[in-house]
Amino acid sequence: MAKILTATQVKKLKFEGSGKLKAYSIDSTCALYLVCFANGSRYYKLRTKRGYTTLGGFDDISLAEAREKAMSLRKSGAGDELQKQKLKDVFYAWLDIKIPPEDSEKTRQSRRKMVNRANKHLLQPLGNMPIDEIGTKEVIASTKGVNFASAKKIIPILRDVLKFARAQNAAGDISFIYEIIDDMSEIYPKKKVEHRKAVTDPRRLKEIIEAVRDALIEPTIKNLFFFNLIMAQRPHQIRELSWDRVDGDFVYFKEADNKTGVNARLPLPRQAKQILERQKEVSTEGVIFKSSTYSKLSGWAISDGTLLKTLKRLGIADLHAHGFRSMFATFAIRATDGERAMFEKRIIDEVLLHTPGNEVDKAYFRDFNSREHLRVLQWWADYLEGLAPLF
Repeated sequence: MAKILTATQVKKLKFEGSGKLKAYSIDSTCALYLVCFANGSRYYKLRTKRGYTTLGGFDDISLAEAREKAMSLRKSGAGDELQKQKLKDVFYAWLDIKIPPEDSEKTRQSRRKMVNRANKHLLQPLGNMPIDEIGTKEVIASTKGVNFASAKKIIPILRDVLKFARAQNAAGDISFIYEIIDDMSEIYPKKKVEHRKAVTDPRRLKEIIEAVRDALIEPTIKNLFFFNLIMAQRPHQIRELSWDRVDGDFVYFKEADNKTGVNARLPLPRQAKQILERQKEVSTEGVIFKSSTYSKLSGWAISDGTLLKTLKRLGIADLHAHGFRSMFATFAIRATDGERAMFEKRIIDEVLLHTPGNEVDKAYFRDFNSREHLRVLQWWADYLEGLAPLF
């Protein structure tokens, strides 16, 4: 017996259960389905031998229009023909479902991270190719030189995009991607683990400070370096820091800014305030350490690799992204007042935003120990300035 749902019955269908989507048969006479996604999106789709063909959004076309389209496609056999779609178009359609665009910093960061992972080895070399023409040869060529750890992040993205394309009737047999995944350890070399050491020699730290201070580089990059060095935060937190996060003697960090997910503020030592005053000569709104060029990926923020590339050009190859934090922690833990440590390990962890605790602690953590936070940060800034003047 044919299964045919009414418009009222179809309207009540929602996503249920686990996974990312739920498909409901609403008219078996023309293979018409309503596919409901976990994010609330609903689409009318025609089921074919190759998968599902999208007919339209639930809010965009009526049930009668969807039924008419499904019948027309089945009659003409067009639904069994692959739709020609470029990889980049399918990728962004898939991304909109996986991470729906919302006006929140956390969502923007998540979407940007996903685009960054796919950009170099998928979107740039293969983005304009019809997705049904991409196979083993093209994927291996586009990911040449990628190590095993990176491949484990890149290849699964392509797998999910191909699965999505197949559901959209834009791709047929995608078994090749599973063969690549099975042979991943043979195709992509495993990079030898190198544990980078932080700069822990005061003499070397002095040389680095002098090299950056005296270099003929953009003042903004120089200010970014010293501010990051003093505040000891994750590089992206400083690169993307905006003026609305600074209020008098404090700088604020939101939950999305750090891995621990704490909503915190940190006091600004005197030298950090001086850097901000110098930076006001260049930028007074938006991003504090504003890049001279705009990027679609990072906006006006200085890109991830710009600072490190600058340091390498100055001959500083022993300082990596998290080196700022490692140096602060190492020197602060070493610091003693006679035979006793000057700072509690707990205070150092709080400055690094490593604060543990339950969700309530994370949500309401602000400045439980701001006096101690300032004491250790001011000591660190004075220590650096004692090694070599920063300006």
